[in-house]
Formats: sequence, structure tokens, C-alpha cells
Amino acid sequence: MRLAGGRFALPYDPVWSNRLGDRPQASRHSLADSDAAVRVTTPRLVLRRWQPGDLDSFAALNSDPEVMRHFPSTYDRSATAAMITA
Repeated sequence: MRLAGGRFALPYDPVWSNRLGDRPQASRHSLADSDAAVRVTTPRLVLRRWQPGDLDSFAALNSDPEVMRHFPSTYDRSATAAMITA
């Protein structure tokens, strides 16, 4: 699809994804003065940063050797908590 000025719109061009409800949409939310998170939402999925309320689930994933088999090591609960607050 050709836009004004000779540019082309790709299938996930942000210009078009804002107009089409079926395309992934990213929005920025301020967490702190110098920190911002990206939230990506589709009809079936939400991608966001880990939050303190996710600690139990995230710690269970990070301590499972099968889940972490492609990482250098597993992480304990305190290391997982540090990742959330970092």
C-alpha cells in the first residue's frame, strides 16, 4: 500500500495498526521518571513487564531446570525478585 510521499506501509506499520483493530498495538506507560514499559496487546495475548504480583509464578519458572535449560543457570527467588525490580 502506497502512502503520500511515495512511502509504503508494511503489514505492521504503526500508522496502519492504529487504524486496524486486529493488529498488535504498543503503548508506553510511565513507571518512573526515567523508566518506561512497553505493553503489547493482541486479541489473544498481552505482553508486559513482570510485576511484583508475578513473583511466585516467575520464581517457579526461573527455578525449573527444564525451563531454564538454555540459560547458564536457574535463579532462586531473590534473584528473580531482583529482576522484577531492576
